[in-house]
Amino acid sequence: MSNDDRKLVVLLVDDSLLIVDKVLGLLQELENIRIIFQASSCSEAVTIVEEAEPDIVLMDIFLGGRISFELLKILGEKYPSVETAVISNHAGVRYRESCKKLGARHFFDKSNEFRLLVKMMSEKK
Repeated sequence: MSNDDRKLVVLLVDDSLLIVDKVLGLLQELENIRIIFQASSCSEAVTIVEEAEPDIVLMDIFLGGRISFELLKILGEKYPSVETAVISNHAGVRYRESCKKLGARHFFDKSNEFRLLVKMMSEKK
């Protein structure tokens, strides 16, 4: 097994180019990540999950101008081995609890928890 085979395949799902650029910039600094795919919608994300089989999906729950838990539901039902982490401005207790119930293992507030996201990702093997 090559060194690259042990590195993570990540899917970032967000429709904000500003956030995508920020997260990509942070993740590209990490040595344990092999490749990062990007999607801006639920349907794009599902296609990438089916084809690339990522280790972890980093996703917003606000896509296309509305809150949607659809992607979390699909990942939980069809791809339970794919780890999910939500990154959202909608970080109230209600949203956090809903995401956890649907299988999100992590939840990060976009406004102030990027450092925690990077820490979590750097500790992944």
